[in-house]
Amino acid sequence: MVRCPGCGAALPNGAVACQFCGHGLGPPAVRLGRPAPQRAPDAAVGAPGWVKPVYNLIAAYWVLSGAWGVLSATVLAGKDGPNGVAAAFALIPVVVGAGLLARVEFVRGLVNFLCALQILSGLFGVVMAFLMGSPLGLLLNIVQVFTAGFMIFLIGETDASGPRW
Repeated sequence: MVRCPGCGAALPNGAVACQFCGHGLGPPAVRLGRPAPQRAPDAAVGAPGWVKPVYNLIAAYWVLSGAWGVLSATVLAGKDGPNGVAAAFALIPVVVGAGLLARVEFVRGLVNFLCALQILSGLFGVVMAFLMGSPLGLLLNIVQVFTAGFMIFLIGETDASGPRW
């Protein structure tokens, strides 16, 4: 509480004038303390807190699934022996996942493009499954469309700079 120098009334902290006599008190005191928390540089303004961890989990899944594919094609190949072509193709998700984790814009753009193609193929699959009367195919294609759209959403929500038009 602050006392008014004009009438002596008790005033709330931060008051700039007395509400009883109108005497000016000056500007309110500046508060010292911790600065306002800064947002993470790799999260969009207003992005929900769960977006960044989910994005990182999906990117880590890409890396781990690709690494498993490389191991399956080389070390765990069995009696057929290592398959270099399969190992090379299995490296693609490793590179894409690492690019997503490192926030490499080219990789993020590539994943957006591939997800858009996946949405188109999923929508085509929905129509075909409906026409063929395949409920399982219909469900799988709907899931494909939603997961690809969700990945595009996550990439957009973790883009701190916005579009560069």
